Amino acid sequence: MSKVTIICDGSSRAMPDGKRRAAAAAILIYNDLTSDSPRFKILVEPLSDSTNNQAEIMAPCIGLEALENSSTVEVLSDSQYLIETMKGNFQKKANHQWWRRLEEAATKHHVQWRWIRGHDEHELQKIADYLARKTAEFQRAEPTVIQLAEQRILRLLNEEKK
Repeated sequence: MSKVTIICDGSSRAMPDGKRRAAAAAILIYNDLTSDSPRFKILVEPLSDSTNNQAEIMAPCIGLEALENSSTVEVLSDSQYLIETMKGNFQKKANHQWWRRLEEAATKHHVQWRWIRGHDEHELQKIADYLARKTAEFQRAEPTVIQLAEQRILRLLNEEKK
């Protein structure tokens, strides 16, 4: 069974016209010790007028859905709402269809849910936040944003190997 770490974030912003723009982002790090080069994948999904909580739920969902085989997965998120709900400590009072999709995506994997402090302590989480914010802003996967994120991730992963 392969091991994967998913660092994810969601973003939702109110626009001057009163509408919301949201997006989810997930960075998948494949913990393949036999490979000399770091393996990772970036996933982003524009969510138009979704709420921040919905974007936070969708972020690990797109990562889990992208895994073809059953895996041992560690999901890292700065959303206590997401992590504590998936651990069973918070009740699902809203967004039921979003939670169902996430639960379905998680069923074929062994998932550990871990909260991390956002925006200032975890470099990969900062990149996930950047991807979510920019995808929400543009409502598409902007190639220059993805390329910059890939460069930053490669640099971080290569530094870890040293």
